[in-house]
Amino acid sequence: MHNSLMKILLNIIGLFISIVSWGQDDSLRLKVYSDFINEDIYSYDTMFSKKTELILVTTVDKFEPTIDIKYLEDFLNGNIDKNELYRSSFQGQDPAVYFDIPPTFGLGRTLKEDKEIGELMIRLFKAGKADLSSKDQLETNYEIKFIDNSKPYFKMGWDKFHRRYQNCYGIVRFSNIVFNDSEDRAVMYVENFKGSLDASGDIIVMRKKNNTWTIELQINQWMS
Repeated sequence: MHNSLMKILLNIIGLFISIVSWGQDDSLRLKVYSDFINEDIYSYDTMFSKKTELILVTTVDKFEPTIDIKYLEDFLNGNIDKNELYRSSFQGQDPAVYFDIPPTFGLGRTLKEDKEIGELMIRLFKAGKADLSSKDQLETNYEIKFIDNSKPYFKMGWDKFHRRYQNCYGIVRFSNIVFNDSEDRAVMYVENFKGSLDASGDIIVMRKKNNTWTIELQINQWMS
């Protein structure tokens, strides 16, 4: 009887810890999304003399990285000499040269100097879809309109889109976020759509300092 009660009590404690931890993780992710929006949109407005008031936000349906995951894993683990892609295309060269092929200019040196970024990228590539169920807790300097599907807005055409949504930045799509163990660095994938020839997808590395997350690095994946 005593053992049964102890087992029930332990299960209740475990459930409580899981709920608390989930809430903490959720609030941490929302803080990263919020700080990214504030910094990125402010930089855009400053650069192009815009005055954004509204942003449409949703999640990325599927993220296909331009980097070969197995190559990155073998590069970080020191097994690159056995990697088929390296042996067929880069044998005898610095294996980091692969990461400098467009569009990921300069990534090779970054990965050689900062292994953690590569490890977080691998986790990002394997992460599930983003959860914005607590989206109302985003704290930004802009009005946020959450949409379930961006396709109807793309079909609308950008001229009509910007006539309907005045002072709107466009559509931002977020992937999930992965964190390092100390939770002061985060990596996610973000897509921005502002016009027919004004869109991009980037891996974003965020760094936490004084309770604010700032953009540390952007690794382009595609651009139009």
